[in-house]
Amino acid sequence: DFGKFIQFETMMTQTGAKADERHVIPPSSAIVVALLLMKSLIEKNASGHAKDQAAKILAANSSIVNGGYELVGIKKDIFDHVAEELLKAPSIVLAGNSAFDENAKYIIDIKSPDFSLIL
Repeated sequence: DFGKFIQFETMMTQTGAKADERHVIPPSSAIVVALLLMKSLIEKNASGHAKDQAAKILAANSSIVNGGYELVGIKKDIFDHVAEELLKAPSIVLAGNSAFDENAKYIIDIKSPDFSLIL
């Protein structure tokens, strides 16, 4: 059994066309998607030493997170589903493009080998 490939992207790409699940997001919303996925992972009891730091990041960005589902146009159920998929087996989340800003760098710095969300 092979893994599952889930893509969040702003426009159709060759990579996205090969995804098992593809979700279209607005331009410049990758950080919001990462925060919402992080939120779902914590709510689904992801473990690891980065969990406390992730909770602090979510708290510091609560205004973005609270309006995030409407901003990206994807329901919470989708993020919960993706979190459940990530927690089924060792998983990785790859995030980024050339437009990432300092906030994205801060989120990427929380990577941990025993935290299911690796940004």
